[in-house]
Amino acid sequence: KHGVTVVNLGAALSDPDTEIYARVQDMAGNTTEVYRTVDWFLNNTSGSPGTGDSKAPSITITSPGSDSVVSGVIPVEVSYSDNVGVVSVDLYIDGQHYGQSTQEPFSFSLDTAVMDDGHNTLSAVALDAAGNQSSVGIAIIVDNGTNTGGTGGETPINDNEAPIITIFSPPAGSELSGTVPVEFETYDNEGIARVDLYANGVLVGSSTQAPFTINWDTTLNNNGTGYLQAQAFDHAGNDDLSFFRNISINNSTGNSSGDGSGSGSDSGSDSDSGSDSGSGSSGTPPAGSDTEAPIVTIYSPPPGTQVSGTIPVEFETYDNLGIARVDLYANGVLVGSSTQAPFTINWDTTLNNNGTGYLQAQAFDHAGNDDLSFFRNISINNSTGGSSGSGSGSGSGSGSGSGSGSGSGSGSGSGSGSSGTPPAGSDTEAPIVTVASPPPGTEVSGTIPIKFETWDNVGVVRVDLYANGVQVGSSAQKPFTINWNSTQTSNGTGYLQAHAFDAAGNKAVSFSRNISINNTGTAPPAPAPDTVAPVIGIASPAPGAVAGVFPVTFNYSDNTDVVAVELYLNGELYGRNTQAPFTFTLDSASVADGDYTLSALAFDAAGNQGASANVVVTAGNHSGDTEKPIVTVASPSPGTEVSGTIPVEFETWDNVGVVRVDLYANGVQVGSSTQKPFTINWNSTQTSNGTGYLQAHAFDAAGNKAVSFSRNISINNTGTAPPAPAPDTVAPVIGIASPASGAVAGVFPVTFNYSDNTGVVAVELYVNGELHGRNTQAPFTFTLDSASVADGDYTLSALAFDAAGNQGASANVVVTVGNHSGDTEKPIVTVASPPPGTEVSGTIPIEFETWDNIGVVRVDLYVNGVQVGSSTQKPFTINWDTTQTSNGAGYLQAHAFDAAGNTTVSFSRNVSVNNTAPAEPAPDTVAPVIGIASPAPGAVAGVFPVTFNYSDNTGVVAVELYVNGELHGRNTQAPFTFTLDSASVIDGDYTLSALAFDAAGNQGASANVVVTVDNHSGDTEKPIVTVASPPPGTQVSGTIPVEFETWDNIGIARVDLYANGVQVGSSTKSPFTINWDTTQTSNGAGYLQAHAFDAAGNRGISFSRNVSVNN
Repeated sequence: KHGVTVVNLGAALSDPDTEIYARVQDMAGNTTEVYRTVDWFLNNTSGSPGTGDSKAPSITITSPGSDSVVSGVIPVEVSYSDNVGVVSVDLYIDGQHYGQSTQEPFSFSLDTAVMDDGHNTLSAVALDAAGNQSSVGIAIIVDNGTNTGGTGGETPINDNEAPIITIFSPPAGSELSGTVPVEFETYDNEGIARVDLYANGVLVGSSTQAPFTINWDTTLNNNGTGYLQAQAFDHAGNDDLSFFRNISINNSTGNSSGDGSGSGSDSGSDSDSGSDSGSGSSGTPPAGSDTEAPIVTIYSPPPGTQVSGTIPVEFETYDNLGIARVDLYANGVLVGSSTQAPFTINWDTTLNNNGTGYLQAQAFDHAGNDDLSFFRNISINNSTGGSSGSGSGSGSGSGSGSGSGSGSGSGSGSGSGSSGTPPAGSDTEAPIVTVASPPPGTEVSGTIPIKFETWDNVGVVRVDLYANGVQVGSSAQKPFTINWNSTQTSNGTGYLQAHAFDAAGNKAVSFSRNISINNTGTAPPAPAPDTVAPVIGIASPAPGAVAGVFPVTFNYSDNTDVVAVELYLNGELYGRNTQAPFTFTLDSASVADGDYTLSALAFDAAGNQGASANVVVTAGNHSGDTEKPIVTVASPSPGTEVSGTIPVEFETWDNVGVVRVDLYANGVQVGSSTQKPFTINWNSTQTSNGTGYLQAHAFDAAGNKAVSFSRNISINNTGTAPPAPAPDTVAPVIGIASPASGAVAGVFPVTFNYSDNTGVVAVELYVNGELHGRNTQAPFTFTLDSASVADGDYTLSALAFDAAGNQGASANVVVTVGNHSGDTEKPIVTVASPPPGTEVSGTIPIEFETWDNIGVVRVDLYVNGVQVGSSTQKPFTINWDTTQTSNGAGYLQAHAFDAAGNTTVSFSRNVSVNNTAPAEPAPDTVAPVIGIASPAPGAVAGVFPVTFNYSDNTGVVAVELYVNGELHGRNTQAPFTFTLDSASVIDGDYTLSALAFDAAGNQGASANVVVTVDNHSGDTEKPIVTVASPPPGTQVSGTIPVEFETWDNIGIARVDLYANGVQVGSSTKSPFTINWDTTQTSNGAGYLQAHAFDAAGNRGISFSRNVSVNN
């Protein structure tokens, strides 16, 4: 039933990094296979004992390629060699035998329809005449479904699922030296294309060949603690960053030495002896001085796995001197122990009750130091199930030996098994969710990705993220990563919590993950000044022709780290990238054909910068295209009143294709889009209230531009409330739907039946007349844990509220709690946060991980043996005021209690208390320095950017731009660029100047730059104008606004309004609305007409708009 079989492989294995293949068959003829790649060193150079062939063949799969996407019938081809000759090759699919070939070249025709869509493993085993064999395996992706995409290695074009990557080796905390292989575990629905490796944030290697192992030369990094991180890319460009893997680098020569010698012989026809000597650093502390605890995590089974029968439980372990023993606990009971690496323990789950449970591992080193792993939630199901299945089998066989004889046999059998899928509508099992990243206690700022680990018996469909109890994000797409803008949450200590939902509406809430939010921008004390400039060069493209979209990549280095790269196009700043590897993407189709000079600046954290050599590329995309695109504002409709942020939509056309649409509000650019359908989200709060207009500029790849007609709108962000409706005086109706009166145990939901004429907005639940909680999210369900209170009777009641404040009360429901008779099992508690050795100050939250067979009801916190807090509310977080404890080293301990009074004490958690106030920084009196980088003095035309060179001892926080001494605008977002449209003003000279401000209020002024606007010489194209409002035939009186739609190839300068041929108004400001006093015009039928002028003096006259004047 269970056991270990030892097989002596002898000299049949000749190469390191070889794969072992095992096939096991039981008495009924059932088989299973397993592959395991292992590293070893063999010395078979003199041959194996005895005579004959002992060298295994070698084999590789040459087609299909690793991670290829395949469908239909494909050829499988291999490359092989052997010192004597290969006699057969066997092909396996996911460990199941597919076929054998005994004829060279040992190729196969594989029908992928027999395989499931997705990842599958192809393995080939080569055999020579002496029985020596070797195997190889690759991953392929089968796609025989209906999704869009190609076959034979092409990636489906609709792939938007990000890959997943973790660093498999080296283990966390490893001390490394020299060149080491870094290994990864990867997954992607369509296959991994590339893995990049970063050490301390600097790219140190890349691989495009599975299994993507990267040899890292640690001597290129400084000695000391550091971290690795991997970035995986799939063929569609989706990417994923791994969690950090902490390591330690030690390439010092050391001060101790050792030597050794050895000899050996074997009983065969060869013997060998050898000696070696060397010196190096001693990584082993003296005996008895080891106080470093080991580290252990449960590697397999994954969280939430449903298990049955006997399964192997695997671990990841680390210790500075080595692990001595690993113990495995299931639901707090010891179920296995191992003293042999890799410490895998076979766990017989039939000895545990069915249902949800947990595993925990305890690792011991040789000095007796130990570590407890985090809990690993699993589900045990050894039931026979409620659905049945049957099976039958038959077999026959014959055999011969040194005597004679034959035999045959047949058999059949049937059985039943459990169905792992609950019947429709019967799913009541809540999912499981934990916050996987960021780690506890992380200080965060800006926008960061929040990652989760989830499980559900059917499947998680949504994860919501809460920061300090307020929902800040939601995701319905695996792996449910949510980008959280931490600037929307107050600075200071806080916590994250995840709510996971399955399709049946079951919900789970994660443990709180404590973090620290710091968006103040306060700089730490300055280190010794860094004066070494980074080195950078443009790696691609090479000088020469380019077309379409292409990446710009770099080779770079710095004595600390490169933190940003700026790309310049023809000497003008194109963009700044602060994310390694700092790649930019250029679309050569968006510019005119010709030569362009690329250059780059690299910056380190100290502000040092290094410049690349220039690279000249020649764009050639658009020869011959002179046709302008067409663009109109499709939404919002004319005259719409808008507020907040709204989507602005466009209709576009071009003979080749539109590549960009810019949106202007009242003549100021407020957005841009290069992605069809070019929808732009416009924040109308950045534009003044009142009547206004929108206009779109569309560009094709040849640089041809079109400007849309103006779309008149009305902006209202005053927050004026609409007239109040008639008061609502009808109270809601509510009743408790579940539980019914009677006995309850464990955790149970409280649900309601409710109604209201307008709608229920909140429900409050009361237990024994005291408020338990308030829920503002329909269906307003609460979850009660009866195990957290003493046995006895409890009265439940509820109040329902509508938006008008009316409330309705439910009838009482009396439930009887009975959980704790005979409970003698102690709870389990560990201090989860802060981490060991943390330096703490002020008031901090202390978090715990707890478990009890029925439920924990209270946790007390002790500091240096003195109680400092207590909590009876899950997750039992306690805020500890460290100022009440003396500065210096100390320890935390938790006491947990269940409802039956059983108690347990946690392991001590060492911390360091430091409440010494930092010195106040000296006031900042240094003014910023600023200069206008572009444009240079001289001629300008069309739309152009205004950029700056600036610096400050703390940092520039805002820049103001002045035109002819008048404030044009203020920008608080680095790099503080402004965009000016010279076509909107009259030709002539204009003076540009700027002021830069730092956080202390110091300001510095730039020198003036005089530019000459010259747009209109040679412009003979007339503008176009129509009267947009009032509509034809309108009866008008008093003073009314008259609105226009205008267009010009360069820009409108003035619109005049005529009533019955007499000028009654004029406007030089877009959108050129003119207030017309109709009392100055005779009553009766009449008409309006508009005259539009551009800067060159060209005039366009509108069609007449008939109106009727009645005053």
